[in-house]
Amino acid sequence: MKKSAYSFTILIEASPFDYLISQSAYNFTKAALVQHKVDSIFFNQQGIYHCLSACHADTTSNLFPDWIKLAKNNSVDLCISIEDVRSRGLEKLFQSNQFKIKEIFRMASIGQLFEAMLMCDRFIQFKGIK
Repeated sequence: MKKSAYSFTILIEASPFDYLISQSAYNFTKAALVQHKVDSIFFNQQGIYHCLSACHADTTSNLFPDWIKLAKNNSVDLCISIEDVRSRGLEKLFQSNQFKIKEIFRMASIGQLFEAMLMCDRFIQFKGIK
């Protein structure tokens, strides 16, 4: 990490179907990684559906493979809100690991998001359209 580099925590609340917001989040993260460090990316609210994009590979707006590549190449922790998974009744899908979600995304609580926010230099939030 360079001397003037910042550490970032990113929060994505936009659905993968809010393509412009999702694409902006991805582009920002990719650009930030050129000179800075992104410690973790949290997918919260409608953002949890990014991890289910593995099921919809035919969608032209699918950023799932891009997030995976970015995370692996830059050691970025991809976190998904366990509270949002439970509130949407998707817990069994995640536990079954049918789409290898657990190998890519780490379940995280809102407390872990707050901890990451306190530890980073910059926090960026991408909200979805309501």
